Amino acid sequence: YAINLGKYVTVALGAKSEQELLYRDNFEQLGCSVHIATDDGSRGYKGPVTDIVLELIRAERFDSILMCGPELMMYKIILEAKKYGIPTQVSVERIVKCGVGVCGSCDCGGYRICRDGPVISGEDLIKTEFGKWKRDRTGARIPFGKSSIIVALKPLIPNKEPMLELCIAGTTFPNTVMNASGSGFSSALLYRYAKAGAGAIVTKSIGLNPRKGYNGPNFIEESPGTWNNSMGLPNPGIENYRVELKELKTALKVPIILSIFGHTPEQCARVALRGINYGANFIEINMSCPHTEISSVEKDSDLVKEITHKVKRTVNRAKGRKRVPVSVKISPNVDYVEVAKAAVEGGADAIVATNTLRVKPILHTNNGLVPVLGNPSGYGGMSGRKLAELSKRALIEIYSEVNVPIFSVGGIDPANIVDRVLSGASAFQLATALVYFEIEDLFERCKQQLKDYIKSNGYENIKEIVGIGLKK
Repeated sequence: YAINLGKYVTVALGAKSEQELLYRDNFEQLGCSVHIATDDGSRGYKGPVTDIVLELIRAERFDSILMCGPELMMYKIILEAKKYGIPTQVSVERIVKCGVGVCGSCDCGGYRICRDGPVISGEDLIKTEFGKWKRDRTGARIPFGKSSIIVALKPLIPNKEPMLELCIAGTTFPNTVMNASGSGFSSALLYRYAKAGAGAIVTKSIGLNPRKGYNGPNFIEESPGTWNNSMGLPNPGIENYRVELKELKTALKVPIILSIFGHTPEQCARVALRGINYGANFIEINMSCPHTEISSVEKDSDLVKEITHKVKRTVNRAKGRKRVPVSVKISPNVDYVEVAKAAVEGGADAIVATNTLRVKPILHTNNGLVPVLGNPSGYGGMSGRKLAELSKRALIEIYSEVNVPIFSVGGIDPANIVDRVLSGASAFQLATALVYFEIEDLFERCKQQLKDYIKSNGYENIKEIVGIGLKK
């Protein structure tokens, strides 16, 4: 393309040996000026290709530099090009799972590489962790050499929104529109949600120990607007997640909701207590991930009650600490009303309903039926459009049976968020909508729908309209 525009193109190729050089002949046939470097000296310059690129930058004037390859190599080139005022475009590699911008596994400084990339400007990248550290499959930060893994996030004050401000279990939310657990992992991406207008942020579900999750496929579109996922609860463990929570605590003035999971009351309590000590100020207990062994927890109402009670007592027993609310996330895969009641009996301050619906997508092949998702069992969770009605029904039924606020989740977007508040929701968690809306647009559009309804119907605050659609 550049050559067709009459541009002079210089290509620098590097590899371990001549046999591993890619597209050399193609570039030469196009008329590019090709410079080659091999580690063993079997072709061209013996040494890293970075040496050639740095020399070219200092000797010639380039309009732009486009690159792919090892991260540290590209980072070095970005810094050198910046000295000479040369813009750079970088193909970034990260672990991609959902591929559509929802899960946040591929985050780099708040950029979702699967959605906002993979090509990012070098000028933007040097403001992130690029070239300093990456993440492993659990999400833990792995430094390059002795680089610091700490990110400095600027303090962020939420906008005043009197119509949407709500106090839930002693915690003030500037508004109650937020992301759902599993749709954001890093401090940088969660910070981006808050900057875009979220009234709280919800972490990925974090356990006591690191967990890699399942191999792919992890996220597939079943039908327009409906997705099946099977991540496997990947997380770095609460100790490795400490750095994310501390960074968020330093920067944010909105509630930081830590989603946790565990197999026993003791495990859940340990994770919750550490999370509170590290910066979270609200706990969400995930008892319902439908494609992992954690799904068995919500099938036992006594265990739900016991875990809730243990977590609530543990995080609130320290003297002088502000009260820490605890919510419980349940699914449509069980008798959700009974589970919600058990959670409230255990001391839950709120219910989060619902998690995804358990499904097992199957591909029909000549060799028989083959599971589509990477989970060894083949099971996953359905979210989005097809979950919306089921989630709304659960909301209505739970609202009529328990006397605590409900965080509604499941297929929520700007078009139906008003219907959810009229059906009993005090707060709203968004996930699949991130596929179809840009972050900087989604939260504002949801809030505007709520404000328009409140104002046009003569109300002053969202609490006045929670559940009014159910009142006779």
